[in-house]
Amino acid sequence: MIKTEHCVQEDALVLAAKAARVEEARITQQEDGLFVLSVKLKTKRERFYLATRREPDQPRKFKRIDVAATIGTKLFKVKRFTVVML
Repeated sequence: MIKTEHCVQEDALVLAAKAARVEEARITQQEDGLFVLSVKLKTKRERFYLATRREPDQPRKFKRIDVAATIGTKLFKVKRFTVVML
């Protein structure tokens, strides 16, 4: 279960990632077959999830893994992802 305080809006998460630098970007497959994108920052112990625009306390879900990777690359400039599949 994802804590709501770990879901962060795109603008704030991009700024935090630029300031603190991304240690790890992870794409995780959920039980429903959808994927979520999260990042771990070098200065924090927690993992932060990219939030949806309409419901900021919910993680953004992607139907395809390549779309999640593309968004992660554009927003956070990462080239490697850890992928967790069910």
